[in-house]
Parts: sequence; C-alpha cells; structure tokens
Amino acid sequence: MDLRGSDTVKSIYIDKIGNIKDKMDLIHRRFTFQQLPEAAESLNKVIAYATELARSAHDKYSHITITMEREKVLEQCRTGLGWRSSEGDSGA
Repeated sequence: MDLRGSDTVKSIYIDKIGNIKDKMDLIHRRFTFQQLPEAAESLNKVIAYATELARSAHDKYSHITITMEREKVLEQCRTGLGWRSSEGDSGA
C-alpha cells in the first residue's frame, strides 16, 4: 500500500483538483469553440433546406395546403437565422 502523501493536508489535494478542473475547463471551452463554425454551417444548411421546402410548389408537398403551416416553418427559419446572426456577431 502506497502511503506517500498520507500526511499531506486535505486542502492541498483540493487545491490541486481545482487546478486540474480549471485546466480541463479551458480545454473543453477551446474544443467547443473550435466546433462552432462547423455547427453554424450545419444550422445554416438546415435552415436553407427548410425554407426551400416551405416555399416549394412541388407536387410532393402539395398536401401542405394551409398557408399558415408553411408560414410557421418560414417564421421559425427567420427566427433561427436571426439568432444565428446575433450569435455570429458575438464571435461564433
């Protein structure tokens, strides 16, 4: 049984764990930040696709006749683009 550090004060271990957590938080934030451009591009593609479908006059979508349903989708797309634009201004 290894007893090294058994006489060390508990607060030292807590401080060391805190330092490790701080470093891991930085790594996690950097990784998340690096993923943002790809996620933003994916969101833009989904919004564009949904907008295209909502505006489509293709027979495949003729069963969606209620203008309100299509307008609801378009409104959600506008909301998503608005959110994306405001997030983009903050560095995303």
